[in-house]
Amino acid sequence: MSYKGLIGVDWEDRVDFTRMRDERLKKTIASMKKNRVDGLLLFRWENLRYTTGQRYVPVGNSPFEHCASFVALNQDGAPIVFSMDIDDTKSRASWIPEKNLRPHHYVQTASGARGLAGQLKALGLDRGKLGVDLWEPTCLEVLKKELPGTTFVNGQKVMMDARMVKTVDELDCLKIAYSIGESGLQAGLDILKPGVRECEVQAAIWKRALDLGAEWFQSPVIVTSKTTPYRRFTSDNIILEGDSVIIDSGPVFNGYFSDFVRTWYCGKYTRPSQKARDAFRQANDVLQKVIQSMRPGATTGEVFAAAGKWVLGRMLGHGIGLAGQEAPFITEDEVGESVVLEPGMAFSVEPYVQIPGSDVGFRLEEEIIITKDGPIVYSTFPHGPLSEM
Repeated sequence: MSYKGLIGVDWEDRVDFTRMRDERLKKTIASMKKNRVDGLLLFRWENLRYTTGQRYVPVGNSPFEHCASFVALNQDGAPIVFSMDIDDTKSRASWIPEKNLRPHHYVQTASGARGLAGQLKALGLDRGKLGVDLWEPTCLEVLKKELPGTTFVNGQKVMMDARMVKTVDELDCLKIAYSIGESGLQAGLDILKPGVRECEVQAAIWKRALDLGAEWFQSPVIVTSKTTPYRRFTSDNIILEGDSVIIDSGPVFNGYFSDFVRTWYCGKYTRPSQKARDAFRQANDVLQKVIQSMRPGATTGEVFAAAGKWVLGRMLGHGIGLAGQEAPFITEDEVGESVVLEPGMAFSVEPYVQIPGSDVGFRLEEEIIITKDGPIVYSTFPHGPLSEM
């Protein structure tokens, strides 16, 4: 199976980015009206991208530590972008009117938060309900003082009500992100052999994905030969003959994440033991049972229950889109507060099975789109030697 290409062409319909931006903004406005919210103040990178198409710098900490841009939005549907890069934005983002670009404020300081409060007053967002998707303590304290007529509510819920069901162009972006991930995984497997370090396999995956235009990764790419207990990071350990290696990869295309896992057997001179194959088969059986449960009308609680005891860290899966992990979540905590699956939702699901009394575990993760006819797995890369009978 192949997915859409990475460049624009005149001979095939591919991702229509203008349509995608327009549809995302319309969905945001509809969600604001549904939730009876008068305005939104958005700091999360993914919500900035969703409402304006603004690309962000993906740094490994809070958006407030690198607060290059944020957005204010009312039900009129014309986002106001506060940015430290106004000239750059004007040069490439023609869909954002120049009058909607404002100098940004360092809202983690009291003076910056007061500056933002003044801007919100000028926009008429100093009364009614204002949804905020992420709070910084200083900003929260100042805005509550400066905007006494404003009721602050959960803006992230408003955004996720819009984002959970994807548009056709968003689904294509997710598939393209996966295809980059598959190419990266193959590059890593090409050098996986006894004597290679985990970080060397990681580097090969990174290079190939970045060569193909990936913006970032869902995680740093986890390559670990320590599969029980599962280690969630890559080290300089040397991979040995007979090791099982968990590879968790997720390149980002146009802001959209991929996230899938393969457990691969490293063997030049040996083959997986029958015990290891049996455990892998059990892990795959659990995965297939989970996938089969993901039909429209099912709940996230029912999907979680389908995995039985084979869940690591109380999370079986999560939505995927402009964030590597987003609602709906498939967790133990959500069983009693389930979300109903709808066509257009996208998920990653990842059970975990280990061989009792051994140091070998198997983590398998697939990416799923819910359709009216049931789940479709779009992470189609095979599972390698462990899956061979």
